[in-house]
Amino acid sequence: MAVAFLTGATGFIGSNLTRALINKGYEIRILLRKKAVTRNVQGLPVEIFYGDILDKDSLLKGMKGADYVFHVAALFTFWYPSRDFIYKVNIEGTKNVMECAMKIGVKRVVYTSTAGTCGAKKNPNELVDEEHPFNLHHLGDPYTNSKFHAEKIVKEFADKGLDVVIVNPTAPLGMGDVRPTPTGLLFLKFLNGEIPGYIEGGANFVNVRDVAEGHIL
Repeated sequence: MAVAFLTGATGFIGSNLTRALINKGYEIRILLRKKAVTRNVQGLPVEIFYGDILDKDSLLKGMKGADYVFHVAALFTFWYPSRDFIYKVNIEGTKNVMECAMKIGVKRVVYTSTAGTCGAKKNPNELVDEEHPFNLHHLGDPYTNSKFHAEKIVKEFADKGLDVVIVNPTAPLGMGDVRPTPTGLLFLKFLNGEIPGYIEGGANFVNVRDVAEGHIL
């Protein structure tokens, strides 16, 4: 039985990924902060390792013997009480995961990023994919910028020989958004009549279960 180690397993994407992996017969280990809300993983057959992605010792302990690492954990919010902490978690934490995975010698690491790192199209007919240059620095969004820099670190480890896959999901919708995420919160505010107006635009949405399956392909 293949062993998978997950960060961010209690979150929206992470919990759906955990269930998808269990359904495919994986043995699951999860890294869990002691203050984490565990509603999404209660009752699931998972082995819990308490720690944090900023703590390499806890990462090494959880990864030991794992075949695959799924790094889903990230700090994601539209309201930023501490920009520095967002960069610390999303960049330094990702570097820690990659370093530990390389030291352990896992078969593959799957890193959950965001479609935002693909940048924005310059005209309506342009198609944007992972090869599109990131062009959103000027917006000053700590989350997207931190993910962009984290991706660069992940690619550096790939150049060193670590087998890494980067997943760039758009805005997921579905079951398990218990926090909720900023995207889910916008929907709740809309349904509750708390958004006074809107501007012209659009968004790309995806079923969170499809995102989970995409991590495993």
